[in-house]
Amino acid sequence: MQRDYTGQCIVCGREVTERHVYGGRQYCDLHIETFHQDTRPVWQASILTFGLIALLIVGIAVANVLFGVEPTGTARLILSTSIAVLPALIWLGLLYWYTAASNETVSALVPTVFVLSALIAAAVTRPLLYDLIDLDTWLARASASERFVSSILLGSSTHAFLLYAIVRYTVWQTPVFEHRTDGVMFALVAAWGYAAAFNGLWVIDQGGLSMLNGNLRIITQTCAFLISALIIGYFLGRNRFEELAFYYLSAGMGLAAVLGGLMLYTGTELNNIRVSVAGADGYSPWPGLVVNLIVLALAFAAVFGLIHRHNALTQARLEQAA
Repeated sequence: MQRDYTGQCIVCGREVTERHVYGGRQYCDLHIETFHQDTRPVWQASILTFGLIALLIVGIAVANVLFGVEPTGTARLILSTSIAVLPALIWLGLLYWYTAASNETVSALVPTVFVLSALIAAAVTRPLLYDLIDLDTWLARASASERFVSSILLGSSTHAFLLYAIVRYTVWQTPVFEHRTDGVMFALVAAWGYAAAFNGLWVIDQGGLSMLNGNLRIITQTCAFLISALIIGYFLGRNRFEELAFYYLSAGMGLAAVLGGLMLYTGTELNNIRVSVAGADGYSPWPGLVVNLIVLALAFAAVFGLIHRHNALTQARLEQAA
């Protein structure tokens, strides 16, 4: 740790007489001790929400087998809309609950980012991809290789850039962004709001979805948004508190777009292998869903492990330099 006597704290912007430098960034006495602390509520809320989504998937499958009757009309629309929107609201509610249990507070910008992301998905992404480009119709006529490239360059790149821009130009340089983990938290806030609006509007356009195939597709697609958010949040969290190479954020954006595009592609393409759960020829929603859930779980574990390691190394270096 070095000491400097000019400049401002990178977190709060306050002028202080004694400054601390870590990773090329200057800190005040308070934030040199706190920027590397973990914020557990974001991990706890995410793990519990993923568990509830797994139960939801089981519930959909069981209901489809036991009842075997497709909902119609208003019931169909309400069911599919709930599956599109409720996981996001549950995650947000759990974030508040775990934060309160830790005697902490949630920034007022959290609901702002959530609503802003939903509005951008509704006002920008949907018109661009479905009205202007008509991506679904084009993909249905394209070859497998064209669908693969387009899922990355058109679909996922658009989603990843907008999620990045929402976090980067709203909270990234404000005092509420004070921990490395805040990158993941705000990126997930943006992704959940974005996914809720994007999927919800798609459900409304379709007038509701089929019990199994349609509703599981919502969850499959949400996984692609979440994995992009995890990667974007990780790179933003690192770059906020350390001087890194000029291409660092661009590389993170590229990785988020590629992995998100792969999940959008596999989430639909694997379902067309014409092998159903029962073994007969036909469409099955399960291969793409299972692959996306596994990849999302691995990405979540990797991001959690990397941030935990960075925080532990920072703590050790600061203690060694003290």
